[in-house]
Amino acid sequence: MLIRMPAGVRLLYNGAAYNWKFSTTAQPELEARKIYIPRGKVIGGSSSINSMIAIKGARSDYEKWAAVSSPEWGPENMYRVLREIEDCSALPLVSRNGRGQDGPIKLSRRLTGHTLSEAYIEACEQAGIGQNDEGFNGENQAGAGYFDVNIAYGKRHGASMFLKKASGRSNLTVLSGLPVRRVHLENGAACGVVVKKGSDEVLLRADSEVILSAGSIGTPQLLMLSGIGPSTHLRETGITPIIDAPEVGQNLRDHLDCSIRWATQGVDTYTKYFRPYEGLCHSALAGAQYLLKGTGSAATQGIEAGAFWGTDRPDQAEFQTHLVLALKWPPKGEQHPKNGFALRVCQLNPQSVGEIRLASADPNDAPFIDPRFLSHSKDLDMLADGVTRMVDVVESGAMRTYLDKAIDKDALSTDPEVVRRWIRKTAETVYHPVGTCRMGNDDSSVVDSALRVRGVENLRVVDASIMPTILSGNTNLSCMAIGLIAGETIQASS
Repeated sequence: MLIRMPAGVRLLYNGAAYNWKFSTTAQPELEARKIYIPRGKVIGGSSSINSMIAIKGARSDYEKWAAVSSPEWGPENMYRVLREIEDCSALPLVSRNGRGQDGPIKLSRRLTGHTLSEAYIEACEQAGIGQNDEGFNGENQAGAGYFDVNIAYGKRHGASMFLKKASGRSNLTVLSGLPVRRVHLENGAACGVVVKKGSDEVLLRADSEVILSAGSIGTPQLLMLSGIGPSTHLRETGITPIIDAPEVGQNLRDHLDCSIRWATQGVDTYTKYFRPYEGLCHSALAGAQYLLKGTGSAATQGIEAGAFWGTDRPDQAEFQTHLVLALKWPPKGEQHPKNGFALRVCQLNPQSVGEIRLASADPNDAPFIDPRFLSHSKDLDMLADGVTRMVDVVESGAMRTYLDKAIDKDALSTDPEVVRRWIRKTAETVYHPVGTCRMGNDDSSVVDSALRVRGVENLRVVDASIMPTILSGNTNLSCMAIGLIAGETIQASS
């Protein structure tokens, strides 16, 4: 129930039963802070705990993929597969043209929304960013508007919906509660996986292939635990190298963003659900309404509107915003505001690149995750520009009527260095790690265009880790498309 209920994301974000709860290594450019990275520990992976924003990806994103791999990863084929995934029958008529109608992932989008959402879209129009009435998944991604979300009838539609569709198949067995320790290799081929069952290790043999879909953190960790990775690092960790693959765990890319917070007046927000004591009462009432009718505030995740902007190309934005209709945490030393919102500003094409490394040879130890946020100087400058632009949008436009006070006052500074210091102090990830098992045609890439791990037979990777470059937006739908293309490739080869 917690996973299917959209408002459950508030608890899934920190729930150890559903979430691996990773953290990065101390980030030098973020005041040595360790940045929290939630990852799904349930069927459906992170699509079962995320905020359900559905973005299909920009044409330019997939042009980059095709350039380093093969045409099947280009925009035409990716958009074909995305149409098979989605069911857009509930979207506004203006957005259904050329979209899928019969897929397992049902999408919805508001025509009108919360007062603050409407005001934000109007403010972006006033500031020259423009409105996007057709939705962010059309030909033109630029402008402000309402997000497509994979929510229908008050329920999350994550990747587990594919499993539901296939549940009656005789060749499907789902096993849970069996952590994978490593891939079992014999004579240079993957023959199965070793899992932990109680206090024992058990080998599950594969009839033909092993497919890893543990995500951009889990998949490189499993490969290295299996002896596939940078040989020097593996030896240092106490693992005997079987395949020297220096790029495993490299090319880690993620979206860094900042949350600018304001207290509001004259408008109610979801902040009441986070206030001490009182929030428990509001949450109980919302939960009761959801259980009885499937409606109310528990049927939403609190993010309706946002914007893409920043370049002259309508299909290649430089920034994305998410308008969060709540204040989750009070400012230090102050009483929790009665109402407020946060505007998350995200740089979409960061130049900083990090890595995943093993902490030890023990599969129970979380790997070292080092995104090296802001290690490229351009990223800090770009993010500061994006923050300043959004402060101007909020403070001088249609939202001004509803502002009580700014909480993150340094973000409003006219001194660029003050803004940069505030970014270093507060920036977090927006949870889109990709690239650590990079796909490519070059021999140094981890997987080829058919997602086969180089140097190993019968082993493929099918998840966000194969993305050679990061998308200009949320990664959820594209991960599903990767799965479908992999399925087509495997069927064609067998």
